[in-house]
Amino acid sequence: METKPYKPSVDDLAVHIARCADPETSIEFLAEIDNRIRFMKEKIKDYEKSRDEAFKERIKACDGAGFTLGYMRYRLVTPTETKCRDVGECLKSILELLGPEGAALCLSSSAWKYGQARTMLEESGNAEVFDALFETRKKEVLKGEPITDKQLISIDERFIKQPKGKGKVS
Repeated sequence: METKPYKPSVDDLAVHIARCADPETSIEFLAEIDNRIRFMKEKIKDYEKSRDEAFKERIKACDGAGFTLGYMRYRLVTPTETKCRDVGECLKSILELLGPEGAALCLSSSAWKYGQARTMLEESGNAEVFDALFETRKKEVLKGEPITDKQLISIDERFIKQPKGKGKVS
């Protein structure tokens, strides 16, 4: 009679993780614990993606107004991402239009300085070349950021207990 390997539930996983330190615990058991944790990590990633999409839809439905959950503020941001369409063609064109000195000012250690390239091409009368050489995209992204201590210090008077009688607490 063949026995199936024990598959721990999420509830007793912490207890079984402690068992992994025991040299008598089988390698199969360790592998099962490891696989279970990897599986849960992947599920959490899926849940986070689903949550983020739902939060985006809610914010859009509320005319873009973000919301606060506990100490986290969620809002939609639209960062701009600029990429070079073809590195070789881009370098060739920038060198022809701006010369070696101009091209050097548009390059950084890891990529192009897009703002500098745009400005220099506009100043040289070649503004339309930038759009041909570079691709600019905007993408809505959910941003969750912790509320700072300074923001937490502000007091919402709706939650201050009012004395019986008239007037506000002073």
